[in-house]
Amino acid sequence: MNRRKAKDLCRRVVDEIFEYQLINQIEILEIPHKYRWVHKVIPYTPVDGPLGEFHRIYRELQKLSSYLLEKPNAKKAFAEYESIKNKNDKSIIEWLLNHEQLGKFLTKLYIDTFIADPEILAKGYEKLFAEFPLTVGVIDFYPLLDFIDTFSSHYSLILDKYHNPEGDGIHYINDVEYYEAKEVSLLDFIAPALKMPIEDVFKNHKEPFEVKRLKHLVPFKAYQRTSPSPQLQKAHDLFHDDKYTDAIELYKELLISRNDLDEAKAGLAISYFIIEEYEMAESTAVSLSPYQYKELITLITKFKSGLQEGGLNDTKSYEIVDRFCEEALEVESGDIDRDYWINEYENLFKSVSIAPEGLPSIANANFNGCKYKNIHDFHSKYVQRKFEQDILNRMTQKDAVEYFISRMDIYALDKILEYREYSDVDKPFFLEKLNLVFDTFKERGNIRLVSTNGVCKGCQHGHIGVAFIGDNDNTYLEIMIMSENDKVTDIFECNNFKFDTYNKELLGQRLFLRIIEDDEFPF
Repeated sequence: MNRRKAKDLCRRVVDEIFEYQLINQIEILEIPHKYRWVHKVIPYTPVDGPLGEFHRIYRELQKLSSYLLEKPNAKKAFAEYESIKNKNDKSIIEWLLNHEQLGKFLTKLYIDTFIADPEILAKGYEKLFAEFPLTVGVIDFYPLLDFIDTFSSHYSLILDKYHNPEGDGIHYINDVEYYEAKEVSLLDFIAPALKMPIEDVFKNHKEPFEVKRLKHLVPFKAYQRTSPSPQLQKAHDLFHDDKYTDAIELYKELLISRNDLDEAKAGLAISYFIIEEYEMAESTAVSLSPYQYKELITLITKFKSGLQEGGLNDTKSYEIVDRFCEEALEVESGDIDRDYWINEYENLFKSVSIAPEGLPSIANANFNGCKYKNIHDFHSKYVQRKFEQDILNRMTQKDAVEYFISRMDIYALDKILEYREYSDVDKPFFLEKLNLVFDTFKERGNIRLVSTNGVCKGCQHGHIGVAFIGDNDNTYLEIMIMSENDKVTDIFECNNFKFDTYNKELLGQRLFLRIIEDDEFPF
């Protein structure tokens, strides 16, 4: 589908969605399903007029749908809570453990939607986006909020009551809690409550922290959704009774007839690891889903090495981590929020990073004469994204804009530029035109743009401008980046630009934003 047809289609779809005016649960679930084919065939573009509008609306409704689909589970969990007659610590902990995954997922509703705003709850509705007429009713979210409020309040109280500042994985820095673990779990504080008297739950600190983390990846209750197996439950029971050899035999028997039971494979891998049969642990873990069980494989690899963060000491370890890095790079290249990506892969970065005191981090990507490219590339990409995440704390907004134009990064430009007019047009339209120029640079084999200063000899006489020159074919773009009080106020082409260091006659073709289609020189 060509660009114009894609735009026309998205414009029609957005208009159809706006006809709903007020949407509730039925429509929130219906709209993403109805237009899923449009989302599939038309790629996401952050700043592309109707295309961008459609994808923004679609993704937001899809996010709300994911929460509403959990409403039956939230109702059931809340009903279980209300049925608890004696709400002592033990019963509350058991309830929290049973619903921890659901609670953590639904708590995000507070973070990435408007649903929990007290004023909106009182009003009963709110616009999906301020600039669009589509309005969302919130009454269907009330059961979710009942569960979230109950879960969050008890969860916080239990953590506050039983956390151990001196225990494994938990430290204080300037009176602020710092957790070594990627994600705090209630079980990082509480030993298996379902197997121990409540008075003994918080006294078990004998096992290494990593082993406790691994053990917590094996559930107390078998999570099979189909064909429940009493044998799997029995294996889990043996595992949590520390009878690892017996559990191994049951897990192995299960896997003879059911090789699809990842839950059994995980229990088997961890059992092998705990009894120090490391090779069997790693070979079993490798057969697991790298995405779903990446924490398990990473922890086995890290603990086996016996080193601090970044410790990898055999070919198998490097191969496993290299695959994780390849996956992380694939995720980063897709449609994902970069802040989320940085947080999601922080532990992976630490595992491949060598950071001597006082020196920058370097990639631990070489072993026995072999260079692991995915480790190297992931480390470089993570360092870059981490730098860019805090770029406005390191340089002016004008310099940051120049930095991202040099990298042809329309996503980052969209994020750091304020919503205003640039080149006398709205920000989305301006960035759409700039992105087309980036496409042309890339089609001609340019990976980066080299920036060089020059001076405007025309309407902004004497002002410093910037030329961006392709690193492959010397194609170039001449623009002015205007700023005031450290805020970029305008970006536009300069048509009377004098280079400081380059001879323009030796450069390649000049590219234009073509803000006004019929005029090659709009200014």
